[in-house]
Amino acid sequence: MSKGNILVIGNSGVGKSTLINAVLGVNARTGIGEAVTQKMEIYECPEINFRLIDTIGFEPGVLQQAKAINEVKKWSKESIKGDQTDRQINVIWYCIDATSRKLFRKNIAMLTRATAMWKDVPIIVVLTKSYSSVEVPENIKMVEEAFKKLKHPVNLKAVIPVVADIYRITENQYVPAHGIEHLVDVTEALMPEGKKATLLSIYQYKTTQKRAQAHALVASCAAAGAVVGAVPIPFPDGLILTPLETGMIAQVARIYNIPDSEKLDNVVKALIEAGTVGIVAHALINAVKAIPAVNIAASVLNSVMAASIITALGESTIFIMERIYTGEKSLNDLGWIDKIIENNVAGQVSSILAVINDPANTIDGKKNWKRIISEISKLAITTVRKKKTVENVEGGTMSVEQPAVEGVSGASGVEALHTETIEFIATEADIVNAE
Repeated sequence: MSKGNILVIGNSGVGKSTLINAVLGVNARTGIGEAVTQKMEIYECPEINFRLIDTIGFEPGVLQQAKAINEVKKWSKESIKGDQTDRQINVIWYCIDATSRKLFRKNIAMLTRATAMWKDVPIIVVLTKSYSSVEVPENIKMVEEAFKKLKHPVNLKAVIPVVADIYRITENQYVPAHGIEHLVDVTEALMPEGKKATLLSIYQYKTTQKRAQAHALVASCAAAGAVVGAVPIPFPDGLILTPLETGMIAQVARIYNIPDSEKLDNVVKALIEAGTVGIVAHALINAVKAIPAVNIAASVLNSVMAASIITALGESTIFIMERIYTGEKSLNDLGWIDKIIENNVAGQVSSILAVINDPANTIDGKKNWKRIISEISKLAITTVRKKKTVENVEGGTMSVEQPAVEGVSGASGVEALHTETIEFIATEADIVNAE
């Protein structure tokens, strides 16, 4: 069995390096005063079936804390991207100085921020310097209550008091080292669960990264479609938009590592056919384009509509390809794909046509183009912002929870790419004469 990896993390001075020395019998530097560990290092020995990864301690200053957190994040990302199994985290030892008798919320926050990539990995809180057996029950209770208050629960498995090295009180009195053997036993027992959690964390990270790339691609395609739709002359936009949509779908499939095949071609065909439900709408707008009096309004309207349809098509493609990538669904089953397309792409086109034909958007027998464009813009933005609905694939309802992505402020950064494009187009409606 391959060795597991334990991340040893905590405030500076809690005794992380001393703990490592006691467990492995190696010589990790220890000291008093300034922080000793200046970079992350791996320690191991033949007798113990796991490695220990020492980290920079959390210091009081904001900059020092940020450095320690970012170091762990960088290590985690590189271990995943490089498939470095000897650096990927399977269990976390969060070290707390038992003599402090305090555990501040910000300390746990630093832990969760640093190890966010390994959110399902088992955590053992190690109460270092547990010299007083009388205080142990109170310290354990303190830790358990603090973790229960977390907004996003973590996988806390045990709280273990230890004394890593003999602690002398007087020449004749001392507290012997204890708790190390129990810590090792509990850690080894958790290792199978930890390795499974690591694989899950890696999988989730890679899926999230792919989703971010796919959203950015769809946003750029929506912007390109908006430019095509804005051309103020009557020509069949589908001649340009359909190849654009086809290319977008194919690129999303490549992002999710879906190999080219006849089955994938059938999915692409189904998606494009759904997208061309918009031909009716395109034909309507192209006809309106030919009327000089509403030329500007029609161009803006067509621009918004093109972006809306491509966005709906792109979001549906991401949803479908991600489920195929994760193994939840198969290319063999076009039934559920058809339902997703019908509800989200064709549904978006129907909604657009409903807005255009809504009597409330007609004043004295004339279309209120400014209002129509504004309403269609809202439809497109709502499509992108929809995050939490009940998933019902059988019924064809699409629901995607977009988790935070490294380098993007949650999913809002990707969402903003879509929204900015559509809202920019919507502002062009200000030049439209409501009459």
